Amino acid sequence: MAIRENRIKNVAMRIIIDIRERKRKPKLKDFIQIYRNKLSAIDNLDERSEVKKDFQNKFKTLYGGHVDENQEDVKFNRVMSNFDRI
Repeated sequence: MAIRENRIKNVAMRIIIDIRERKRKPKLKDFIQIYRNKLSAIDNLDERSEVKKDFQNKFKTLYGGHVDENQEDVKFNRVMSNFDRI
């Protein structure tokens, strides 16, 4: 019984930590506003393209999942099998 309680607590804490990490990220609205402000201040097309590429890279690192769908998640499968038993 104690092992089950600890596993459930761990799963709940993992969800809470994930939510906290998502809330730390800047909101998309703020991200786009900063991008527009930087672009409006630049007149040179080459500099604009550099700023655009830089923001695209930042956006991908902040919001991109980089999840390989072909790879099997062993921990997830183990947790889900435990939930099925419970």
